[in-house]
Amino acid sequence: MSTSMYTDGNLALVLDTPRAGFSVVDGYKRTYDSRDQAQECAVASALAPKTLMIVFALAAIMVACLFGTLIAGQRAYDTGLASQQRAELVVGSGDTLWSIASEHAIEGLSTQDTVSVLREWNDLSTSSLTPGTTLVVPA
Repeated sequence: MSTSMYTDGNLALVLDTPRAGFSVVDGYKRTYDSRDQAQECAVASALAPKTLMIVFALAAIMVACLFGTLIAGQRAYDTGLASQQRAELVVGSGDTLWSIASEHAIEGLSTQDTVSVLREWNDLSTSSLTPGTTLVVPA
């Protein structure tokens, strides 16, 4: 290693061949030394399985919550269908499935779900209604 010195008054500069590396500044200064690379790789490989386990655990919790929400929605839908009394309605001019579902709402179900129930109960393949047609609706 060659070292040279330049002096100017009280100041002395030492020129030294630097090691390969870089500095990371994050509140304090650390110097990267290539000899520490093996140690850093060992730490990173020790953390990798733990990190993967945490990610998989969080993903499993999210999937369980999603399925729980879907199952609860389906239960409300099934309960609403089973306990709902039915009546007949003659379709008037300008009536739509949405307007009929809004007027004859099933407790616990959205208007969109009630439209699905009306389609199912009346074997409708389209949303088009003909005035004078008799529909089975929630009472």
